Amino acid sequence: QRRVHGGPGVTTVKVGDRVGVGILRFACGSCRYCCRGEDNLCSQRTLTFSLGHSGAFAHHVRLEAKYALPVPDGYPLELAGPLMCAGCTVFEPMQQYQMGMNHAVGVV
Repeated sequence: QRRVHGGPGVTTVKVGDRVGVGILRFACGSCRYCCRGEDNLCSQRTLTFSLGHSGAFAHHVRLEAKYALPVPDGYPLELAGPLMCAGCTVFEPMQQYQMGMNHAVGVV
């Protein structure tokens, strides 16, 4: 997907940039989870596929800029897509259990 519009305070991506979208659209930014970078646990979070939103099937998505993840030009979108949702789903527990470069993990 490409960014097509944005508010005046958005500086992380420009109109026309390729972006990927994961599971989150919004989180409060001030609860204990958000302050620790665990936005996915925020009680006020809004997901891309909830409350009448179409998630990955949508033509357009409105979300906070921090959840529009830049995808470099030339990087295949079919490889970037799985990193947006499934990648985040796997990454959080790996981070929580302090898994590092020397650890092995199996994803079923």
